Amino acid sequence: KRVDDERVDDRLADALDEPDVFFVNAVTNQVAVAIHRQMEIDAAEARVRAQLDFTRAITGSLGEGVVAADKDACISLMNRAAEEMLGFSERAVLGEPVAQVLRARRADDEKGVIDCPLVQALETGLRVASDDHVFVRHDGRVLPVSYIAAPIATSGGAVLAFRDVLAVK
Repeated sequence: KRVDDERVDDRLADALDEPDVFFVNAVTNQVAVAIHRQMEIDAAEARVRAQLDFTRAITGSLGEGVVAADKDACISLMNRAAEEMLGFSERAVLGEPVAQVLRARRADDEKGVIDCPLVQALETGLRVASDDHVFVRHDGRVLPVSYIAAPIATSGGAVLAFRDVLAVK
């Protein structure tokens, strides 16, 4: 078999002139580089997916609601506790503007709406906290909350952690 392979290689080499061999080598090298780059991209995507799964597992085990927004102020994560307290499913609100989903107001002001704490954290780059606000649930009922929102320096986004103060009391 090895002798047959060498004969085929010799006939192929005789059929190609030097510029053709250089061209075939160049194309082969480019294909190899492209395959290597795609393998690196696939590995990086797998690492990101694993990190996101880990983050979801951690936030999913918390009793506090957690909502994260990307740098464009759109929802990028909502844990199960936040879903239950706010009445939204993460699937329904992913990518939606956070200010449309997370509506806050002072507990003593039924009509006034304040700026969304996550948007405030994004815009100011500062932590925002309160113990005397309510969030308006999906069904229109209010949820008295204690919360803290903070910017995420590495991503340009922000995260909000909150809890139902009536449940705590």
